Amino acid sequence: GSDARNNLLNAMKVASMNLPEVCIVFGTDILRGSRAQKKSETSLDAFWSPVFLPLGKIGVEPELIEERVFRRLSKKLTFRPEFDSNVMFFQMFPGLKNKYVEVAINNGSRGIILNSFGAGNVPTMKYSLIPAIKKAVKKKVPVVVTSQCVESSARMLLYEAGYTALKAGAISALDMTSEAAVTKLMWILAQTKDSNKIKSTMQSNLVGEITLD
Repeated sequence: GSDARNNLLNAMKVASMNLPEVCIVFGTDILRGSRAQKKSETSLDAFWSPVFLPLGKIGVEPELIEERVFRRLSKKLTFRPEFDSNVMFFQMFPGLKNKYVEVAINNGSRGIILNSFGAGNVPTMKYSLIPAIKKAVKKKVPVVVTSQCVESSARMLLYEAGYTALKAGAISALDMTSEAAVTKLMWILAQTKDSNKIKSTMQSNLVGEITLD
């Protein structure tokens, strides 16, 4: 039978708790929405949170783990629902050509996300994407680098391939999921056009979506 009824009932119970977060309640887990990804279309535990532990568990009743809940010092809610979806997402693969990224820049994309190899590594040799990054930065188009390693982080100071992209002006998404990075960039672009503000906000922890050392 379907698990929809139990998931709906549990979600309604969690929604009534003192939990100021957007969550996914599915199977036995209560997950932070900005950290979650879907991993299966058939499993009863179809969602997971690869780099952040669940906010709670579903037992006889939902139970929160208080120290994992993101609570703001200010209780005032500021509603800013605008998003700019004029962004392009590139899944990096061997042979991805610089010119394809430049096409997006030349055709009015306001933001670029590069889902990179390993710890935020971007090609710098035969298929270098550094010229596209520099062109984007010159046009005030932010380039955000995420990692294809879902349990890792875009630690771009670790290797030369990442550091070169950083020097060219790319922004590390650190351990944000690619989904969170895309959504966050779309939201920021609707709030400001200031390049420095875009970078600082991308690397600020707004709703528990990113781990800052």
